Amino acid sequence: MSAPLPTAHMHIPTMPENPAQDSLVQSLQKAARDPALPDATQSLLLESARELNAARDAIDAERTRYRALFDAVPDPVSVISR
Repeated sequence: MSAPLPTAHMHIPTMPENPAQDSLVQSLQKAARDPALPDATQSLLLESARELNAARDAIDAERTRYRALFDAVPDPVSVISR
């Protein structure tokens, strides 16, 4: 019986916390609560904040999928050394 292949785990960074992006989302949400703005503008600001968060979530999901795929593929060096 052969020994299990060692796995090499490459560090794939996750989306770092981004204070500027968080601040932007908060600013958009705060601006949307301004009663002096027309309803359409308030809605547009809220939608922009939601889309920004959705984009960040999508990027995180893609990185997670990539990491899972990368970890599922055997390390070529380990395969060659067999």
